[in-house]
Amino acid sequence: MLGKGAFGKVNLAINKLTGSLVAIKSINKQIMTNEASKNKVMREVSIWEKLKNTNIIRYETFTNPL
Repeated sequence: MLGKGAFGKVNLAINKLTGSLVAIKSINKQIMTNEASKNKVMREVSIWEKLKNTNIIRYETFTNPL
């Protein structure tokens, strides 16, 4: 684990195709019990979508039903 916050944690992983190190942020949806916390996470996702940075190769979002 590289770090953790209020909603989730960031883990170090290895890209299977390239062998490069990557950081993966996972968010625990069970902790987001109110609209304010859901809006905060969605705002972060929106910011990530707009970022253009050479250190950020790509982002992906997916959900798992509770």
